[in-house]
Amino acid sequence: MNPYYLSKYFKSKTGENFSDYLTRIRMNTAAELLKDIKYKTYEVSEMVGYSSAKNFTRTFRKYFGQSPKEFRNME
Repeated sequence: MNPYYLSKYFKSKTGENFSDYLTRIRMNTAAELLKDIKYKTYEVSEMVGYSSAKNFTRTFRKYFGQSPKEFRNME
């Protein structure tokens, strides 16, 4: 299936871009995992599909307005 077509189809059915959907799912899952202190931030980043902890932290900060460490300290 053509990626362009699939992207358009997904948006027409859900009202959001696939990449936005994927980011939302990853960030909400990461937030739940960060509540458990047995996981280090880089482990959470890998668990939700990021190969780079730096990219994960950047995306997390953009999504939640705070770093994973700040988020964890508030819990």
